Amino acid sequence: MKYGKTYYWKVVAEDTYGASTTSDIYTFVTQLPLIVSGSSDNIYSVDISDKEDPEEINSKNITSNATIIIDGTYAYIARDEGFYIYDASPTNLSEISNNATIAKNLVNLDKEGNYVYALSKDASRLIIYDVSDPQSITLAATVATDLSAEVKAIDVEGNYAYIVDKTNGLVVYDISNNNSPTLAASYTNEIMNPTDIVVNDSYAFITCGASGVVVMDISNPENPAYISRLKYKDDDTNAVAIYWYNNKLYVANNSSNSKGISVINAVYPENMYEERFISVGSGDPTDVFVNDKYIYVAAKSGGLRVLDESGEKEVGSYGNDVINIGGIYSE
Repeated sequence: MKYGKTYYWKVVAEDTYGASTTSDIYTFVTQLPLIVSGSSDNIYSVDISDKEDPEEINSKNITSNATIIIDGTYAYIARDEGFYIYDASPTNLSEISNNATIAKNLVNLDKEGNYVYALSKDASRLIIYDVSDPQSITLAATVATDLSAEVKAIDVEGNYAYIVDKTNGLVVYDISNNNSPTLAASYTNEIMNPTDIVVNDSYAFITCGASGVVVMDISNPENPAYISRLKYKDDDTNAVAIYWYNNKLYVANNSSNSKGISVINAVYPENMYEERFISVGSGDPTDVFVNDKYIYVAAKSGGLRVLDESGEKEVGSYGNDVINIGGIYSE
Protein backbone atom coordinates (compact mmCIF):
# COMPACT_ATOMS: atom_id res chain seq x y z
CA MET A 1 0.00 0.00 0.00
CA LYS A 2 1.08 3.56 -0.69
CA TYR A 3 1.21 6.49 1.69
CA GLY A 4 -1.56 9.08 1.64
CA LYS A 5 -4.09 6.94 -0.21
CA THR A 6 -7.70 5.99 0.47
CA TYR A 7 -8.42 2.27 0.15
CA TYR A 8 -11.85 0.63 -0.15
CA TRP A 9 -12.82 -2.86 1.00
CA LYS A 10 -15.79 -5.12 1.48
CA VAL A 11 -16.54 -8.67 2.57
CA VAL A 12 -18.30 -11.21 0.38
CA ALA A 13 -19.44 -14.35 2.21
CA GLU A 14 -20.55 -17.51 0.38
CA ASP A 15 -21.93 -20.75 1.73
CA THR A 16 -21.62 -24.26 0.33
CA TYR A 17 -24.89 -23.87 -1.60
CA GLY A 18 -23.63 -20.90 -3.59
CA ALA A 19 -25.60 -18.26 -1.75
CA SER A 20 -23.69 -15.08 -0.93
CA THR A 21 -24.05 -11.82 0.87
CA THR A 22 -21.97 -8.67 0.57
CA SER A 23 -21.11 -6.20 3.28
CA ASP A 24 -21.15 -2.46 2.98
CA ILE A 25 -18.05 -0.82 1.46
CA TYR A 26 -15.58 0.48 4.03
CA THR A 27 -12.60 2.75 3.66
CA PHE A 28 -9.35 3.51 5.39
CA VAL A 29 -6.64 6.09 4.74
CA THR A 30 -2.95 5.29 4.96
CA GLN A 31 -0.48 7.59 6.67
CA LEU A 32 0.02 11.02 5.06
CA PRO A 33 3.60 12.01 5.93
CA LEU A 34 4.55 15.68 6.23
CA ILE A 35 8.30 16.30 6.52
CA VAL A 36 9.32 19.14 8.84
CA SER A 37 12.46 20.37 10.62
CA GLY A 38 13.08 21.80 14.07
CA SER A 39 15.55 24.13 15.75
CA SER A 40 16.89 21.22 17.79
CA ASP A 41 18.69 19.88 14.68
CA ASN A 42 16.09 17.24 13.87
CA ILE A 43 13.90 16.44 10.91
CA TYR A 44 10.58 14.74 11.49
CA SER A 45 8.10 12.72 9.49
CA VAL A 46 4.64 13.47 10.86
CA ASP A 47 1.46 11.59 9.92
CA ILE A 48 -1.21 14.26 9.25
CA SER A 49 -4.00 11.94 8.10
CA ASP A 50 -5.75 12.70 11.41
CA LYS A 51 -5.77 16.51 11.47
CA GLU A 52 -6.79 16.65 15.11
CA ASP A 53 -4.02 14.37 16.30
CA PRO A 54 -0.90 14.36 14.06
CA GLU A 55 1.59 11.69 15.13
CA GLU A 56 5.32 11.36 14.67
CA ILE A 57 6.36 8.50 12.38
CA ASN A 58 10.11 8.98 12.56
CA SER A 59 12.83 11.52 13.33
CA LYS A 60 16.48 11.98 12.45
CA ASN A 61 19.16 14.17 14.00
CA ILE A 62 21.13 16.09 11.36
CA THR A 63 23.40 18.19 13.64
CA SER A 64 22.21 21.64 12.46
CA ASN A 65 19.17 23.68 11.53
CA ALA A 66 17.77 22.81 8.11
CA THR A 67 15.53 24.12 5.37
CA ILE A 68 13.84 21.32 3.45
CA ILE A 69 11.92 20.85 0.24
CA ILE A 70 10.23 17.57 -0.64
CA ASP A 71 9.96 16.38 -4.23
CA GLY A 72 8.41 12.95 -4.53
CA THR A 73 10.42 10.53 -2.42
CA TYR A 74 13.43 12.80 -1.86
CA ALA A 75 14.20 15.49 0.70
CA TYR A 76 16.56 18.25 -0.46
CA ILE A 77 18.14 19.88 2.57
CA ALA A 78 20.04 23.13 3.06
CA ARG A 79 22.19 22.91 6.19
CA ASP A 80 25.03 24.81 7.84
CA GLU A 81 27.33 22.01 6.68
CA GLY A 82 26.24 22.13 3.04
CA PHE A 83 23.68 20.54 0.72
CA TYR A 84 22.22 17.08 1.39
CA ILE A 85 19.78 14.69 -0.26
CA TYR A 86 17.81 12.28 1.93
CA ASP A 87 15.54 9.37 1.23
CA ALA A 88 12.33 10.90 2.60
CA SER A 89 10.44 7.65 3.08
CA PRO A 90 8.84 8.11 6.51
CA THR A 91 10.32 5.04 8.18
CA ASN A 92 13.77 5.71 6.76
CA LEU A 93 14.83 9.40 6.58
CA SER A 94 18.38 8.49 5.67
CA GLU A 95 21.13 10.37 3.84
CA ILE A 96 21.74 9.43 0.21
CA SER A 97 24.41 11.95 -0.80
CA ASN A 98 25.83 15.36 0.05
CA ASN A 99 27.99 18.20 -1.18
CA ALA A 100 29.60 19.80 1.84
CA THR A 101 32.68 21.24 0.11
CA ILE A 102 31.43 23.93 -2.30
CA ALA A 103 29.45 26.08 0.16
CA LYS A 104 28.31 26.02 3.75
CA ASN A 105 25.80 28.04 5.81
CA LEU A 106 22.98 27.38 3.35
CA VAL A 107 19.78 29.23 4.24
CA ASN A 108 17.21 28.44 1.54
CA LEU A 109 16.71 26.44 -1.63
CA ASP A 110 14.35 25.58 -4.47
CA LYS A 111 14.20 22.78 -7.02
CA GLU A 112 13.28 22.97 -10.69
CA GLY A 113 13.68 19.93 -12.90
CA ASN A 114 17.06 18.27 -12.31
CA TYR A 115 18.58 21.27 -10.54
CA VAL A 116 18.56 22.61 -7.00
CA TYR A 117 19.23 26.30 -6.43
CA ALA A 118 20.60 27.08 -2.97
CA LEU A 119 21.46 30.31 -1.16
CA SER A 120 24.42 30.68 1.18
CA LYS A 121 25.65 33.30 3.61
CA ASP A 122 29.20 32.47 2.49
CA ALA A 123 31.10 33.90 -0.48
CA SER A 124 29.31 31.70 -3.02
CA ARG A 125 25.86 33.21 -2.53
CA LEU A 126 23.95 31.21 -5.18
CA ILE A 127 24.91 27.61 -5.83
CA ILE A 128 23.35 25.49 -8.57
CA TYR A 129 23.53 21.71 -8.09
CA ASP A 130 22.77 19.09 -10.71
CA VAL A 131 20.72 16.41 -8.93
CA SER A 132 19.73 14.33 -11.96
CA ASP A 133 21.43 11.46 -10.13
CA PRO A 134 20.46 11.79 -6.43
CA GLN A 135 23.28 9.39 -5.55
CA SER A 136 25.90 11.76 -6.97
CA ILE A 137 25.44 15.53 -6.65
CA THR A 138 27.47 17.58 -9.12
CA LEU A 139 28.11 21.31 -9.20
CA ALA A 140 26.69 23.28 -12.13
CA ALA A 141 27.65 26.85 -11.13
CA THR A 142 28.20 29.35 -8.33
CA VAL A 143 27.52 33.09 -8.19
CA ALA A 144 29.47 35.28 -5.79
CA THR A 145 28.41 38.76 -6.93
CA ASP A 146 25.26 40.92 -6.72
CA LEU A 147 24.08 39.15 -3.56
CA SER A 148 24.87 39.87 0.09
CA ALA A 149 25.38 37.68 3.14
CA GLU A 150 21.76 38.46 4.01
CA VAL A 151 20.16 36.46 1.22
CA LYS A 152 16.80 35.19 2.45
CA ALA A 153 14.77 33.14 -0.01
CA ILE A 154 14.55 31.93 -3.61
CA ASP A 155 11.80 30.86 -5.99
CA VAL A 156 12.64 29.47 -9.43
CA GLU A 157 10.18 29.72 -12.30
CA GLY A 158 11.09 28.81 -15.86
CA ASN A 159 14.39 30.34 -16.91
CA TYR A 160 14.67 32.73 -13.97
CA ALA A 161 15.62 32.56 -10.30
CA TYR A 162 13.98 35.19 -8.10
CA ILE A 163 15.90 35.96 -4.92
CA VAL A 164 15.16 38.29 -2.02
CA ASP A 165 18.11 39.83 -0.26
CA LYS A 166 17.94 42.22 2.69
CA THR A 167 20.58 44.48 1.11
CA ASN A 168 19.73 44.18 -2.58
CA GLY A 169 15.94 43.69 -2.54
CA LEU A 170 14.72 41.56 -5.43
CA VAL A 171 17.52 40.05 -7.53
CA VAL A 172 16.72 38.12 -10.72
CA TYR A 173 19.07 35.70 -12.47
CA ASP A 174 18.73 34.27 -15.96
CA ILE A 175 19.32 30.53 -15.51
CA SER A 176 18.51 29.42 -19.05
CA ASN A 177 22.06 28.07 -18.97
CA ASN A 178 22.45 26.51 -15.53
CA ASN A 179 26.19 26.30 -15.99
CA SER A 180 26.48 30.04 -16.51
CA PRO A 181 23.76 32.09 -14.76
CA THR A 182 23.71 35.83 -15.47
CA LEU A 183 22.24 38.77 -13.62
CA ALA A 184 18.97 39.82 -15.29
CA ALA A 185 17.74 42.56 -12.95
CA SER A 186 17.61 43.93 -9.43
CA TYR A 187 15.09 46.13 -7.65
CA THR A 188 15.45 47.71 -4.21
CA ASN A 189 12.74 50.39 -3.96
CA GLU A 190 9.74 49.45 -1.82
CA ILE A 191 11.32 46.15 -0.76
CA MET A 192 12.32 46.63 2.87
CA ASN A 193 13.57 43.78 5.07
CA PRO A 194 12.34 40.98 2.78
CA THR A 195 11.91 37.54 4.33
CA ASP A 196 10.31 35.27 1.72
CA ILE A 197 9.11 35.17 -1.90
CA VAL A 198 6.64 33.21 -4.00
CA VAL A 199 6.18 33.57 -7.75
CA ASN A 200 2.99 32.87 -9.68
CA ASP A 201 2.62 33.59 -13.38
CA SER A 202 3.68 37.20 -13.97
CA TYR A 203 3.83 38.23 -10.32
CA ALA A 204 6.24 37.95 -7.42
CA PHE A 205 4.86 38.27 -3.90
CA ILE A 206 7.40 39.26 -1.26
CA THR A 207 6.93 39.31 2.52
CA CYS A 208 8.56 42.35 4.10
CA GLY A 209 7.97 42.08 7.84
CA ALA A 210 6.14 45.10 9.23
CA SER A 211 5.71 46.46 5.69
CA GLY A 212 3.45 43.57 4.70
CA VAL A 213 3.35 41.94 1.27
CA VAL A 214 4.83 43.63 -1.81
CA VAL A 215 3.64 42.69 -5.30
CA MET A 216 5.99 42.95 -8.26
CA ASP A 217 5.12 42.65 -11.94
CA ILE A 218 7.67 40.25 -13.45
CA SER A 219 6.05 39.78 -16.85
CA ASN A 220 9.40 41.06 -18.08
CA PRO A 221 11.85 39.44 -15.64
CA GLU A 222 14.60 41.77 -16.79
CA ASN A 223 12.58 44.83 -15.78
CA PRO A 224 10.51 44.06 -12.65
CA ALA A 225 7.99 46.75 -11.70
CA TYR A 226 6.36 47.58 -8.38
CA ILE A 227 2.57 47.16 -8.33
CA SER A 228 1.26 47.40 -4.79
CA ARG A 229 1.68 46.66 -1.12
CA LEU A 230 -0.77 45.15 1.36
CA LYS A 231 -0.28 45.88 5.05
CA TYR A 232 -3.06 43.55 6.08
CA LYS A 233 -2.96 43.96 9.90
CA ASP A 234 -1.99 47.65 10.14
CA ASP A 235 0.44 48.04 13.05
CA ASP A 236 0.23 44.30 13.86
CA THR A 237 1.61 43.26 10.47
CA ASN A 238 4.80 41.19 10.54
CA ALA A 239 4.89 39.02 7.43
CA VAL A 240 7.59 36.34 7.72
CA ALA A 241 6.68 33.56 5.24
CA ILE A 242 4.36 33.06 2.29
CA TYR A 243 2.68 30.25 0.31
CA TRP A 244 0.55 30.33 -2.87
CA TYR A 245 -2.41 27.98 -3.25
CA ASN A 246 -5.53 28.27 -5.44
CA ASN A 247 -5.27 32.01 -6.13
CA LYS A 248 -4.70 32.80 -2.48
CA LEU A 249 -1.69 33.87 -0.47
CA TYR A 250 -1.16 32.34 2.94
CA VAL A 251 1.06 34.64 4.97
CA ALA A 252 2.60 33.66 8.29
CA ASN A 253 2.30 36.65 10.61
CA ASN A 254 4.34 36.88 13.79
CA SER A 255 3.71 40.05 15.76
CA SER A 256 3.20 40.46 19.48
CA ASN A 257 -0.58 40.74 19.09
CA SER A 258 -1.26 38.72 15.92
CA LYS A 259 0.26 35.25 15.53
CA GLY A 260 -1.27 33.19 12.79
CA ILE A 261 -2.07 33.06 9.08
CA SER A 262 -3.49 35.83 6.96
CA VAL A 263 -5.46 34.39 4.03
CA ILE A 264 -5.28 36.91 1.19
CA ASN A 265 -7.34 36.88 -1.98
CA ALA A 266 -4.84 37.47 -4.79
CA VAL A 267 -7.00 36.87 -7.88
CA TYR A 268 -6.24 40.49 -8.79
CA PRO A 269 -2.72 41.15 -7.44
CA GLU A 270 -3.07 44.89 -7.86
CA ASN A 271 -6.11 44.85 -5.56
CA MET A 272 -5.50 42.15 -2.94
CA TYR A 273 -7.46 41.94 0.28
CA GLU A 274 -7.44 39.83 3.45
CA GLU A 275 -10.27 37.29 3.54
CA ARG A 276 -9.64 36.05 7.05
CA PHE A 277 -7.05 35.72 9.78
CA ILE A 278 -6.68 32.44 11.66
CA SER A 279 -4.70 32.51 14.90
CA VAL A 280 -2.43 29.74 16.15
CA GLY A 281 -2.94 28.49 19.67
CA SER A 282 0.72 28.67 20.62
CA GLY A 283 4.16 29.58 19.33
CA ASP A 284 5.68 31.97 16.79
CA PRO A 285 4.86 31.29 13.11
CA THR A 286 7.94 30.86 10.90
CA ASP A 287 6.66 28.87 7.90
CA VAL A 288 3.41 27.85 6.21
CA PHE A 289 2.24 25.02 3.93
CA VAL A 290 -1.22 24.36 2.48
CA ASN A 291 -2.81 21.11 1.32
CA ASP A 292 -6.47 20.75 0.46
CA LYS A 293 -8.46 22.86 2.95
CA TYR A 294 -5.88 22.65 5.74
CA ILE A 295 -3.09 25.05 6.62
CA TYR A 296 0.04 23.78 8.38
CA VAL A 297 2.08 26.27 10.38
CA ALA A 298 5.60 25.88 11.76
CA ALA A 299 5.44 27.72 15.06
CA LYS A 300 8.82 27.11 16.77
CA SER A 301 8.10 26.08 20.37
CA GLY A 302 4.43 25.80 19.42
CA GLY A 303 5.33 22.92 17.12
CA LEU A 304 3.23 22.17 14.06
CA ARG A 305 -0.20 23.80 14.15
CA VAL A 306 -3.03 22.56 11.91
CA LEU A 307 -5.68 25.09 10.84
CA ASP A 308 -9.00 24.37 9.15
CA GLU A 309 -9.44 27.21 6.66
CA SER A 310 -13.16 26.64 6.05
CA GLY A 311 -13.87 26.48 9.78
CA GLU A 312 -11.46 29.35 10.45
CA LYS A 313 -9.96 27.67 13.49
CA GLU A 314 -7.08 25.56 14.75
CA VAL A 315 -7.95 21.88 14.92
CA GLY A 316 -4.74 20.08 15.91
CA SER A 317 -1.05 20.31 16.75
CA TYR A 318 2.12 18.26 16.99
CA GLY A 319 5.33 18.63 19.00
CA ASN A 320 7.08 21.67 20.39
CA ASP A 321 9.90 22.36 17.92
CA VAL A 322 9.08 23.03 14.25
CA ILE A 323 10.61 25.86 12.21
CA ASN A 324 10.32 24.70 8.59
CA ILE A 325 7.87 22.64 6.53
CA GLY A 326 9.31 20.71 3.60
CA GLY A 327 6.13 19.21 2.14
CA ILE A 328 4.30 15.93 1.79
CA TYR A 329 6.10 12.71 0.89
CA SER A 330 4.55 11.08 -2.18
CA GLU A 331 5.36 7.84 -3.97
